[in-house]
Amino acid sequence: MGYSSDGGPWVGRVLETLLNDERTAPDRATGKAVSGGLWISAGYTGHGMPVAARCGVAVAQMMSGRHDGVQVPKQWMATDGRAQAARSAVLPRTLDDLIRQLPAE
Repeated sequence: MGYSSDGGPWVGRVLETLLNDERTAPDRATGKAVSGGLWISAGYTGHGMPVAARCGVAVAQMMSGRHDGVQVPKQWMATDGRAQAARSAVLPRTLDDLIRQLPAE
């Protein structure tokens, strides 16, 4: 299974900041440097497989330049802000750690 540090899938074009690679190109929509041809739809954290097929369709449409097709939540998109938050995330090592991280009711 593929797990993500924030529990949500990662969907979209892989950004330059996520690579140790020199091959980048500007994104047509944002102008930001992005990987030339690397896209992602992964990290469903075990229970997210029901959304995998639609995320795959969304990525295929993004790759072809279509932005009016299947939409995924913005929180799932691969962005610099999300990558930065993932780098500083503290993952629980035990069940007790996980329970302590849950929001209070």
